[in-house]
Amino acid sequence: MKCQYVVRASVPRNLESEWITWMREVHIPKLTALPWFNGAQFYKNVSADNSFSAYIILYEPKSRNDLAAYLESKECRALRAENDERYGGKVILTREIWHEEE
Repeated sequence: MKCQYVVRASVPRNLESEWITWMREVHIPKLTALPWFNGAQFYKNVSADNSFSAYIILYEPKSRNDLAAYLESKECRALRAENDERYGGKVILTREIWHEEE
């Protein structure tokens, strides 16, 4: 069965350009290069109109088991620590796991 690892981000407008560059050039490529993932899609909510910009990243794990393995891995902990070091307390993240409805 298919699943998605969904990360929602609320990014302060003053960090938006830097954060987008880091996500596109560093974070997403590092995560999708791991053996548990097929790829990712990166979207901006253009209907939001406030002091934060809203983004969603849809990571496509190869399987539910692969996602579970990633979430328990040292690579996951390292990527989260890197994000927290750069943007902790500034960019608000929520992480969700979605399973395909059959």
